[in-house]
Amino acid sequence: METLKSLWTDFFSGANPAYNELPEAALLKFLPAVPKGNALDVGAGLGQNAAFLARQGFAVEALEKDPEIALKCKSLADREKLGIKTITGSIEEQDLAENKYSLIIAAWVFQFIPAEQVRPVLKKLEKALAPGGFLYIGTFSTRDIGFINGKTYTESNQKNTVKRDNGLLMHYFEPGELERELAHLEDVASSSGTRKDFSHGEPHTHGFIELVRRKP
Repeated sequence: METLKSLWTDFFSGANPAYNELPEAALLKFLPAVPKGNALDVGAGLGQNAAFLARQGFAVEALEKDPEIALKCKSLADREKLGIKTITGSIEEQDLAENKYSLIIAAWVFQFIPAEQVRPVLKKLEKALAPGGFLYIGTFSTRDIGFINGKTYTESNQKNTVKRDNGLLMHYFEPGELERELAHLEDVASSSGTRKDFSHGEPHTHGFIELVRRKP
């Protein structure tokens, strides 16, 4: 756990200020259609998305598994008196109430969920959505330079998983993989492709998948 703490502290401290402060651009596009209510930010990081949602009138829970980063998220919420409930823990281990949230976002976190846990986590999030609730997922695809140039992790059966030089395991999704898993939900928005990332470190190319789905 100490390795991850050091990794994420270094990552956020080295990122451009906009990366740490601005909400996901995709939220701005579909948020007006989301009924105000409970919102869950999975892998909340420093809390920029959670804070944005709270300012828009949602009752927000921010779930972050790294204790040090979760504390920074809580500090932001407390400083602005946003009423965000910060929870330290992983989505894999978290028990979620069913039919509770009008919005769940998982922005760039699914690549850190072990491959064998992806389907259970998706089912957990779907159950936690209230009828008519929205789910946003942003994650990396096998078109990502990190996957193309990475070292495949062969110590388990985790498909399309790469072990980074820092020891972190990252799972990359094949085109259509998540779409098939969520095909029974209403397709609000789907996008995928590649794009340059200038927000942290040297410029690099990400293969990305972004999905917005609505529970009937």
